[in-house]
Amino acid sequence: MKKEHRATAPISKWVLSSRAGWKRAIRFVAMTSGLLSMGAVHAAEFNRYVTISGSLAMAATRPASIYKDVLLIYINSAAWGASTCRQDAVVIQKTDSHLLAQLWIAELSGKTIVMHVDDALRPFSDNMCQVTMVQVVEP
Repeated sequence: MKKEHRATAPISKWVLSSRAGWKRAIRFVAMTSGLLSMGAVHAAEFNRYVTISGSLAMAATRPASIYKDVLLIYINSAAWGASTCRQDAVVIQKTDSHLLAQLWIAELSGKTIVMHVDDALRPFSDNMCQVTMVQVVEP
């Protein structure tokens, strides 16, 4: 039986055949699509490495506050590039449950978190920006 050369073998045979292969494939896609670069991604979106220090979940029926149906995430204080977003807190909408799942994965696995916020998305018309993407990367 002829052994396939690595360059001509189907990608699933040599890249995705192990857990390490999956990690390499994900890292390759992230790096080639520019997701691992820090700073401005486009005109209004900024990203940086974050450390979560706390969270606050708000119910939909909370008459005492303008913050409703969201999760406030408290993070290490640092600038979001040229953005005027609040440096120590972000908002995740209830409908973005997949972003919450990414945070859980990162926290449980000890991985590093890269958050992306949109400077134009401020759900409560203050300086707290909305998270648009959560990326889990190797520490």
